[in-house]
Amino acid sequence: MNWNLDFVGSIEKKVNSRPDRDGIVSVEEANDWYKKGSGKPLYVDISKMKFKSSPVSVKDLKEGEMQQINFFNMGDIHLFDTSIKWRPASDYTLSRVYGTLRIVLINPNTGEIDLQRGFNQDPYAFDRYDFKGIDGKIQGGGKAFNFYGYNTGHVRVETNKRPDNEKSINFNSPIHYDIKN
Repeated sequence: MNWNLDFVGSIEKKVNSRPDRDGIVSVEEANDWYKKGSGKPLYVDISKMKFKSSPVSVKDLKEGEMQQINFFNMGDIHLFDTSIKWRPASDYTLSRVYGTLRIVLINPNTGEIDLQRGFNQDPYAFDRYDFKGIDGKIQGGGKAFNFYGYNTGHVRVETNKRPDNEKSINFNSPIHYDIKN
């Protein structure tokens, strides 16, 4: 038995079993980690977050200043807090895993952004996943965990472009239903 190879193999197995190994955490992975991750943080590649699936642009941000953006696409969950801008994302992960993020514009010419750290008194976290139901009780038993990020992302530079996902929801038009028997 070669102890070194066994040790390396066990480390590789642990890394490959983590939901953040590719820098992206889906809703299913976040829910699973909530139940099995013991509250340990996950690491996310901010450059892979699909900010352009939202209408958020450099016009919503001021260079060097933090702005909270609500990406949740089921409705404005911060209706009574006008300091948080609602820019729903068609990307399910950005909308449902992260929801509201604190964004800092780095370069208004390129739309480069970073996420402000220091969430929930953790100097390195940019968000916290705490899967609670409407009644405020933890659903399915689990432990909340923080997200840590690396790299930077990009938002739109111009505002008249449609979000990247052509099937995005147009929240400015009335809802129409076609009912066929």
